[in-house]
Amino acid sequence: MKSQDKGHLYLIIASFFGGLIGVLVKLTSGVNSYNIVMFRSIIALIFISIILIVKKQIHSLKIVKPINTIFMGIFQGLSILFYFMAVFKTNISNAIFLVYSAPVFSMILSYIFLNERIEKKSLLGLVIVMTGILFIADPTNFSFSSQNSLGNIYALLGGFFYAAMAISVKPLMKKVSPYYITFWQYIIMIIMFLPFYNTSVSTIINNWWQIGIIGVFCTGISHLFFMNGVKKVKGQQIFLVTSLEPFLSSIFAFIILNEIPSSYTLIGGIIIMLGIYIISRKK
Repeated sequence: MKSQDKGHLYLIIASFFGGLIGVLVKLTSGVNSYNIVMFRSIIALIFISIILIVKKQIHSLKIVKPINTIFMGIFQGLSILFYFMAVFKTNISNAIFLVYSAPVFSMILSYIFLNERIEKKSLLGLVIVMTGILFIADPTNFSFSSQNSLGNIYALLGGFFYAAMAISVKPLMKKVSPYYITFWQYIIMIIMFLPFYNTSVSTIINNWWQIGIIGVFCTGISHLFFMNGVKKVKGQQIFLVTSLEPFLSSIFAFIILNEIPSSYTLIGGIIIMLGIYIISRKK
């Protein structure tokens, strides 16, 4: 198998596991979003630590740019938290497609904080993504008392904080390894959410397989496949392959949870992905 074909396969596997997260979160019982994020981080941290020891890369964990490192972890934690909260409030299709609006927030934040110019094609992509968001969010039926509306807000906040994480991590990218970023994100998320721990041991035992799969397969193993896939695939193709994830999430939600996305959600999701493609593609 050619190197690039291997890369595509790795990214598809990563997207497959990523697409399962929403369903597994929704299948938990009696565990809140804070605790799921914390246990996910603990399991994934153990997994990545073993890999670092085997690869003898512990030395690569020395803290670089501590402010960026801390905010990187905080923003990533908030992004995952709001995504999980969205999953509990609305259907998985709404949640994942709205979280995927992150590149729009990234473009705006880059303009504000990094003085990066917004190109015309990016403005077009922004308008298209906003149109897709309106399709999914359906502002004509918006209400703060509606669980669905609240879930949509949480999902958009998840996308916003993911974009904030991407901005904070930019100064680190050329100075550290992907293992550094992953390791410290998990450490910071554990510290963030430990004060909110309020789940009994019996509840954790009852949800062991959902939390275990989320931590080991959907986080640890998925991240490894993603990192190895990125090394072998051209930048533009990374987006095209990983854009499978929200559609896989919708399929899994339909098969496992019998969640049927509305036609507005599907149309809005396709519009959002089109807009993100326009924003992310090179000239």
